[in-house]
Amino acid sequence: MSNRDAVPDSVAEPLFAAPKSPAEANPTSGEDAAAEKSATNWSRRIPRLRTDSRVWRLAPRGKFPKIGSIQVKLLTGTLVLVALVITLGGVGIIGLYQYRNLADAISSRAKELPMATQIAQAAAKARDSNTRLCQMRAQATMIDPFGMPHSNLQMESEKFHNTINELGSALDRYFTMVTVKIEQPKDVEAGSTLINPETQRDSLKTIRSILSEIEQNQNNLDYLVIDRRSSRNKMGETLDDLVEKTRAHLVLIHGQMAAFSDHVKGRYRLGIGIAWVAFAASMIIAALMVWIFQTSVLAPFNNLVIGARLVSRGQFGHRIDLGTGDELGELAVILNEMTDRFQNSMAHIEKMCDELDQEVKVRSQEVIRNEQLAGVGFLAAGFAHEINNPMAAIAWSAEAIESRMNDLMMLPDDERLLDSEMTENWRENLQRIEGEAFRCKSIIEKMLLFSRMGQVEKTSFDIVPLVNDVIEMVGTLGKYKCQSLRLFGDETAIVYANDQEIRQVILNLVTNALESVDCDGDVSIYIQQGPKTSTVRVKDTGCGMSAEVQAHLFEPFFTRRRDGTGTGLGLSISHRIVCQHGGQLSARSEGENRGSEFELRLPIAAITEEVTSPAYESWKFQDAQQTQAA
Repeated sequence: MSNRDAVPDSVAEPLFAAPKSPAEANPTSGEDAAAEKSATNWSRRIPRLRTDSRVWRLAPRGKFPKIGSIQVKLLTGTLVLVALVITLGGVGIIGLYQYRNLADAISSRAKELPMATQIAQAAAKARDSNTRLCQMRAQATMIDPFGMPHSNLQMESEKFHNTINELGSALDRYFTMVTVKIEQPKDVEAGSTLINPETQRDSLKTIRSILSEIEQNQNNLDYLVIDRRSSRNKMGETLDDLVEKTRAHLVLIHGQMAAFSDHVKGRYRLGIGIAWVAFAASMIIAALMVWIFQTSVLAPFNNLVIGARLVSRGQFGHRIDLGTGDELGELAVILNEMTDRFQNSMAHIEKMCDELDQEVKVRSQEVIRNEQLAGVGFLAAGFAHEINNPMAAIAWSAEAIESRMNDLMMLPDDERLLDSEMTENWRENLQRIEGEAFRCKSIIEKMLLFSRMGQVEKTSFDIVPLVNDVIEMVGTLGKYKCQSLRLFGDETAIVYANDQEIRQVILNLVTNALESVDCDGDVSIYIQQGPKTSTVRVKDTGCGMSAEVQAHLFEPFFTRRRDGTGTGLGLSISHRIVCQHGGQLSARSEGENRGSEFELRLPIAAITEEVTSPAYESWKFQDAQQTQAA
């Protein structure tokens, strides 16, 4: 088994299938060029979902993110945050604009209120001046028309005219300010101003009309004639009307300012309420966003990190289940599949390690067995000749005595020294001695054959005809005619071996299988040719083997035949022959009464490399020892 064969496919295969660059395909290319080419290939791609069970495909850029992805979540959170900022900023800006409008209105009223007060005071002053003029003229008429100095009347009259002029100037400035305010764009609602400029202008128009009437009639005698009963003239009545209108205008301004104060208080409370509601809604939405971010991003990410740490610490049975459906969920699926593949690879490696351990145990047993075989070979070489000669003498002596007994049986009854019953008993004992002596001789011959195995001539031949010959030969034996013996597999299977020795091995395997089955048993032979070896499997439905029998199966003198016969050297010799040919002979059985299977593997060509199997090494050592001893 090579190092490459020992690595499972799931381990040797990369987790991500990247295309091989020319530098990778050519081993002579530089590592820098390969790294640069690989980086260029990967820089043009982005990962997407896998489409099969092994390779992660790559997708082009520009694909829209799917619903529920982290990109969509972050984009939604950003939009909500921007909406909150815009809402709070809008509320603040609206409040500032309202404050600016209020400040502008108050500033404008601060300029208009002194003017209205000045107009009212000027009107009252003009009325008072007219009253004094009337009194002066009335006194001058009753006492002496020429008694009051003309200068006093003239001064009072100039004062009156100046007051009227001041009133007109102030009214013009005031009216101009109101007109300008009316002509400005109305960017605020009607109830948000201190004073309605339209009402204010109408009031000023009324005052202006009265003032115009006064200005036009300053020199009109009808307005200047004094009523003796009231000591007043018509100008005074007009001035009273002017004072009343100016005061009414002043009262109008103060009243509208009071109403505006109530309106501002209502708007202030409404603005405060809206601000608090917006703030509370913003806080709730912000808290909800934090909770969503925690549950949909941070918590899954934390679970992903914890799961990855558990897997890195050796808990390969742990699986990460986020259920988010986003990139983190996809990453969890990737990690789970990587863990599955790694776990499968580990299981495959453990299985291979167990198989290798089992193979080591088998090879160790082969080494021990071959050491035992070597010891048996040394023993056989040492005392086979010493035992063979006495056993041959015993066998020949028994034959001679049996022949003499047969001669004695030919004599008449009166000349016989022994009766018929005793003679028959002696003949049976002699035959038993003769049979056991020849059996011992056969065992010694097999031991000599076992100890003298060496290099034999090997050729390439088809093993199928050889197996057919063995089947035909065994089929002629009467005791095996009731068993079923069938051949399956390839029609041709080439092996490189010695045909006579392989014939002996196959004959031994077939006869052992036939011995283990009953009359209605079945023995099947399967032949298969592989790329390097040809395989012959002999499978029976017989008595089977226990684990103990399998452990000692190829040991010398170990036999478990049901009839009690056998020397226990057949499988040992067969195993040694197979090892000498660089092959393998193994046995399998699921237990007693469940049948057995022997598998013979032989090379199809001459072994050019040095054989490194323990059995072959043991055989070489034994052969060298025997050669040195000889």
